Amino acid sequence: MYMTTHLPLSLILASLLISALSLSPAMAQETSQPETTYPSLLKAAGKGDAEDVKRHLAALTPETTKTILAADAKGMTPLHVAATPEVAKLLIEAGVSIDATNKLGWTALHFAALRDRSEVIAALAKAKVNLDARTSKHQTALHFCAERNRLASATVLLEAGASVDAQDARGWPPLHFASVQGSTNMMQLLLDYKADINAPSHGGGTPLIEAAVGGSPEALRFLLEAGADANRVEKKGKTALDFAREYKNEAAIDILEPATESITKTSPRVAEFDDRIVIYQNGQNIVTYHKAEVPPPEGANPLYKRSGFIHPITAPNGAELTSIHAEDHTHHMGLWHAWVKTKHKGREIDFWNLKKGQATVRYADTLVITNAPDACGFTVLQEHVILPEEVILEERFTITVRRNKDGLLLIDHTTEQKNISDADLELPAYRYGGCIAYRGPAHWNADNSQVLTSEGKTREDGHESRANWCRFTGPTDAGPATLAILCHPSNHDAPQRQRIWPVKSHNGAVFYNYVPVQETDWAIRAGQTSTMQYQLVVGDGTLDPSTLNALFRQYSSNTK
Repeated sequence: MYMTTHLPLSLILASLLISALSLSPAMAQETSQPETTYPSLLKAAGKGDAEDVKRHLAALTPETTKTILAADAKGMTPLHVAATPEVAKLLIEAGVSIDATNKLGWTALHFAALRDRSEVIAALAKAKVNLDARTSKHQTALHFCAERNRLASATVLLEAGASVDAQDARGWPPLHFASVQGSTNMMQLLLDYKADINAPSHGGGTPLIEAAVGGSPEALRFLLEAGADANRVEKKGKTALDFAREYKNEAAIDILEPATESITKTSPRVAEFDDRIVIYQNGQNIVTYHKAEVPPPEGANPLYKRSGFIHPITAPNGAELTSIHAEDHTHHMGLWHAWVKTKHKGREIDFWNLKKGQATVRYADTLVITNAPDACGFTVLQEHVILPEEVILEERFTITVRRNKDGLLLIDHTTEQKNISDADLELPAYRYGGCIAYRGPAHWNADNSQVLTSEGKTREDGHESRANWCRFTGPTDAGPATLAILCHPSNHDAPQRQRIWPVKSHNGAVFYNYVPVQETDWAIRAGQTSTMQYQLVVGDGTLDPSTLNALFRQYSSNTK
């Protein structure tokens, strides 16, 4: 049996009246507004509906603000999808992080570039977004624009100050992407903002090289007309033409051959990288100059770190004819140079023996890179510095490499050392130090290698003697090879005396040094420039004295 309870009619009417009065128009509108959620705000931002975004933001509470305006599990924020500058401005003012990144490292700027929303990019730039923010692949928003030919967005980025030569994980700046895509308008825009037309990637590929592989004929013509160097080589010594031939790109071959026809396949070529300058021949590294400091072996004194030296020098047979960080002398660095016993303003300074921590020689800048039909090479600026930071000598160091008709590599080695200090650099007589020093392969010793000077001297009696040249010959896995050093007659105290290790020094290991001050004191006066010239001759087998004498006569006749 069920019992029903009846309320008095007067009570029901009173209740309905109170409910009606409590629903004012403002409150009715509020209760009809949907709840603000992350997906709903994301949708409104993506549609570019500024009024809808405003309504969502107005409905946020202090508790919901923290979650809805923050990044989600994938790192996305509503700002990543903002379709208009008005929406972007609203979200930034509401507190959305302007530089937040998703799991791929993309910021709102990357998304705007991807969708070519140039006005959104301008709004983000005005709000001080990081214009060069990198994705997980180290790409900037400008990379996105260059790859997809987003011209308007790229223009806004560049006008706002984005880096035109920023490199991605492969070392590609935006111009590489534009070259591969064949976007001549984009390439012109980047060049207008001073993009480096010959910038090498980590592998040494220039925009022209990349265009030769995957670009269009229009891109190749444009780059050549804009000044791209057709003779630049990548890490393995190949030019754009070499790649066009390798990939059988006939159109590229037709365009590139006239620009590179003066360089024979066997001519040495030079390429510059972030940490080194390399000269190649037939795809083989024959000379490497180190721009970056090379650390010593593990456990060695860190003071032994050094830049500004050459290693390896490679014979035509592929064998390395230099070595570095010998166990007996960690500071020996292939082909290098420094002064040992010096005085400056009354202080005794040693630039050679790095362990003393007094001074060093270092790379400072690249001045010239040259690829010509008959020779290639480079000129760098080196600094001879008293530590921590007092530069005494500024040195133009030039290496020029060519191959003669007999297949020998001739390496001209020129130093121009200017004393930029206000005091003389005094050079008291000493047994070693100067402008060229050589350490041979670690396995060459008194039993398997030979040292011979132009005057017929050897390890036994060559030290402190004068000579026009000195020859070093020893075994390699591909047969014997030779490196000889010639001293130009215009050098100070030429023919210079030599530092040659005798048989008893470290089992006859090959260390050599032409020494301008072995007999007599000298000085590089304040403001004075001292020039020293040497030539290295590198070849397979053993070079006989008559060949070296002929080469010396030829070298001597070249007054510089």
